[in-house]
Amino acid sequence: MKTSNALEFCSPGASTLSFRTLSAGELRSLLVPFFNSLTFDQRRARFGCGMSDDAIVGYCRGLDAEEAIVIACIARDALVAVVELHPAPTLAGCTELGVASSAAEDRLMIYGHLLQLAAFAAGQRGYHTFMWPEFLVEQDVLALWRGMGHVTW
Repeated sequence: MKTSNALEFCSPGASTLSFRTLSAGELRSLLVPFFNSLTFDQRRARFGCGMSDDAIVGYCRGLDAEEAIVIACIARDALVAVVELHPAPTLAGCTELGVASSAAEDRLMIYGHLLQLAAFAAGQRGYHTFMWPEFLVEQDVLALWRGMGHVTW
C-alpha cells in the first residue's frame, strides 16, 4: 500500500502525519506501545472491554500479519490512530473493522483518511462488507463512515 502525508490537512502547529500499513514486526514494536498508552475508556472503545497491558501484548502477538491489515497514522515515530481489518472466515467478502485513536486534534481528519485507506485495502482483498459492533464506534466517526457510502445495521 502506498504511504500518504497529511501535512496540508492538519491544523496549524500539528506535526506531520503519515499513513501506512504496518509490517509484521511493527505489529509488536509500534502497536503494543500504542494500545498500552490508551486510556481505560479508549481501550474499552476499541476492544469492547477493559484490557490489561499483558492482554494487549497477547492480542498483538496473536495478530496474523498475512491475514490482518493494520493501517496506522504515525506522528514522530509513534502511532496516533489505527484501523484494523480482520477477515471474517465464515462470511465471504466480509471483514471486521477495529478503530482506535489517541489523537487530541484532527481526529476526524485522521479517521477519514484511515477509513478511506481501509476501504481501498479491503477492495484489493475482495472485501465488500465491513462489520463492527455499533456500540464501539463514536457517533461522529459513524457519521463520517456513513458519508463515505452505503451503511446498514
